[in-house]
Amino acid sequence: IQGLFLTSGRINSNYGGGVLIASDGITIKNCTFYNCKALYGGAIFINGNNIAIDDCEFRSNTALDNAKITRGGAIYINGGFSNILVNNSRFGVNGYNRGDNGGAVFMSSSAVFNNSIFSNNIADDNGGAFYVTNAASNSVFDNCIFNNNAAYGSYSAVTGGGAMAIYGTSNKIINSQFNKNWVGDNGGALVVYRSNNEII
Repeated sequence: IQGLFLTSGRINSNYGGGVLIASDGITIKNCTFYNCKALYGGAIFINGNNIAIDDCEFRSNTALDNAKITRGGAIYINGGFSNILVNNSRFGVNGYNRGDNGGAVFMSSSAVFNNSIFSNNIADDNGGAFYVTNAASNSVFDNCIFNNNAAYGSYSAVTGGGAMAIYGTSNKIINSQFNKNWVGDNGGALVVYRSNNEII
């Protein structure tokens, strides 16, 4: 999939307002996802192995606010998959309708994010830009920039991670910048709930 502009896709109760990936070996390159909405993964829902997203823009995508359990304003990575790479991509103002966890990305499988920028993404509970579950251990975030992301805490008593909430282990954050992220409770930039994670 290359060179597409996907706008205003909407799935009221299911997965992937722009694209639902349900097979292996898919590459998405030089695409823009704007104003897409779904319950899980406003722009993309990933349900496959060997997925690459390169040089894409995600802006103003939303996980819809049904029953307060929405996740992944831009991308939802489902559990049980591997070899998922996101490279040279930009994520801005995702989750603005205030999805539950992961304003930009919700991860239930490990992934690698390189050279990407996350700005002004919002979650209502945890992880303004990222929510990384225990199933997403061994993920890598290399040379990424996090600006002005926020986790508001409208639905839970305890919230965490203006930019990132990490519940998994053995994740690495390498050579990344965190600027002016905000949270209602714990960890203005990030909150790490498990051991054996590295920030380098």
